[in-house]
Amino acid sequence: MEYCCSCCCGSTFTALSPDARKERWRRVFRTIEDRTRIPWIGGARQANAGVVAAPMVFWALQTVCGAIAWAPWVLLWLAVVAAHLIWLQLMCLSLPWRTDYFISWTACSIGGLYYVYVEQVLPTQHVSTVLLGHVLLVMVIAAYISAILHRPLSLRPIDVTADGTIVDIAIAGTDRCYPCKVCGYYITRRDHHCVWINQCIGVHNHRSFLAFVLGLPFLCVAYAIMVLRFSAASSGTSVMQRLVYLWHEQQLPALEAGVLYALGCGIFAAALSLGQICSISAGMTTHEIKRASRKGTSRSPHPHTCNRCYTNWMTWWCECKSSSGTVRIDSTMSCTTKERS
Repeated sequence: MEYCCSCCCGSTFTALSPDARKERWRRVFRTIEDRTRIPWIGGARQANAGVVAAPMVFWALQTVCGAIAWAPWVLLWLAVVAAHLIWLQLMCLSLPWRTDYFISWTACSIGGLYYVYVEQVLPTQHVSTVLLGHVLLVMVIAAYISAILHRPLSLRPIDVTADGTIVDIAIAGTDRCYPCKVCGYYITRRDHHCVWINQCIGVHNHRSFLAFVLGLPFLCVAYAIMVLRFSAASSGTSVMQRLVYLWHEQQLPALEAGVLYALGCGIFAAALSLGQICSISAGMTTHEIKRASRKGTSRSPHPHTCNRCYTNWMTWWCECKSSSGTVRIDSTMSCTTKERS
């Protein structure tokens, strides 16, 4: 802990070079992962730091946020939640570093909102509404788990030159196999590295990921509508009257705060799904679009781009279907990025 504090708060930290600063942050994360222990029979055992930390942080922020229903206070802590997730995501992508923190946070978010729904909203709903809501929930969760568990059929570690440059290669006769510095492997039809599933989006899990980001906004909106209708009915007013009352009183109870949190998640997922739809329609991956943009050729015809949107979607679907990956959890895709020279 002393080392972590010295790395984060030391007077020389800001004077370090970017590479040295990143190395210090890696040491901080390594130390936290190495020192995370849980009590067990026969002695404490090492635990996954990301899996353990997310529920603790989620519970602490939920408790602080719900302590006072004053709207500015609640909005402040909701902003803290968003800021810490954005910061950690940028850190994981820049160091690079892999962690299950975001998967655990997603599980806590779904579980926490579902608990509120079952405890308060569910008893007042019609059976058909409950069934439709649960069908959508199961579909979204199934797509998310599938995107997490499906791994590439083959994993080849990236090649790094003496000066630290990552080598691009062609695998199996395709030039759409790109290296990921976070995973440490070449990924076929790599779209981007997603910290929310702790691996790359590629030909092996792209369909599952797209189904997840397409379904999540509908799930969040459905949750918001059901909770707001319940809240309005409990107060004997309409939804609009309830919102106007909370606005004038500057109040944001825990129930409505959960609605705001869910809508924020839905907006984030909707933005992701829109980007995915645009890139697939163009016949390119997000990684290819960024590479073309850096080279100043974003407007030039791409070798994998067809002028017809339907053809691009069919090509994408067939490639994903023929290389759907395999479900496995092994040491080659562990939570922490392996050391590379």
